[in-house]
Amino acid sequence: MPWLIRETEGQDPSEALLFIHIPRCGGTSLTKHFNVIWRAMSTVCLLRKLTLLYFGYRYRVLEESNFPMATWENGMALGMLAFALGFGFGSGVWMPWLFFSATMLFLTSTILFTAPLLRYNWVRRLMLTMGSLIGSYSGRFLYGGAIAGFYIHFTAQRMVETNEVESETLRRVTSFALTRNPYSRMVSVYKYNKLGKFETFKDFVRRWKSMHEDLKKRTTEKSIQEWDAYCHLLPQHAFTHDADGEQLVRFAVKLEEVESLQSDMPGPSVSDLPTALREVCSSRLTLCPISSSLPFAFLNATSVLFC
Repeated sequence: MPWLIRETEGQDPSEALLFIHIPRCGGTSLTKHFNVIWRAMSTVCLLRKLTLLYFGYRYRVLEESNFPMATWENGMALGMLAFALGFGFGSGVWMPWLFFSATMLFLTSTILFTAPLLRYNWVRRLMLTMGSLIGSYSGRFLYGGAIAGFYIHFTAQRMVETNEVESETLRRVTSFALTRNPYSRMVSVYKYNKLGKFETFKDFVRRWKSMHEDLKKRTTEKSIQEWDAYCHLLPQHAFTHDADGEQLVRFAVKLEEVESLQSDMPGPSVSDLPTALREVCSSRLTLCPISSSLPFAFLNATSVLFC
């Protein structure tokens, strides 16, 4: 839920853009366009600048691969192993701790702290705890990750409950979310979170549905915290509405209607947008297209999870 443009004194509130970022709905392209990470880095100390930069780097890496191999971390691990082997053969003194460190660096960056494993509570909680300890977050621009959760994917209700943004602010500024057809979003969620080649779409949907049913049993009047449920598991309405069904954000823009802004008959969700948001919606949004090779029956059966 990052600020794309923060509200400043004397500014027209409609020009301030507060983005409720529903996962796998094309919002990453907007955070890149508005350089949110660099703006967030400008609000913290030098050490936290580096940790925020690393958070942004990992975010990009996981967009490209479920279990990334070509990473800076693995380059460092390979360098550590080469040094340990060279030093060992040259001097006869071996450093097992260096071998262990290189192995752990590889395993954590390539397997453990990846999108497919964030569905498991203990992995996600460990990652959030580490984010808090190293300060890889900015409360001012609502970016990064900490015990409170992944700021970039906070729901509107969660943001109000944590006092990061007041409900009155949501109504005053241009707060908005991009929503997506639940079928195509399901495909994107699968591609991002699948266990590589070891998890078929059919198996993924069954597991996701089981986790979602368990989530519904634990739902209360308060918003669900990242500590207890992976943000990618939440349905879209959980980001824009409160537990009573009241819409908290001012605008819920359907991606399927964005192109209609260029026509004489814009879609209902984009017909009355303020100028600042209209310009945002006219920018390029990168999406993962739906694949015809995936069984429509499974998409239809699980669309309720993501509405």
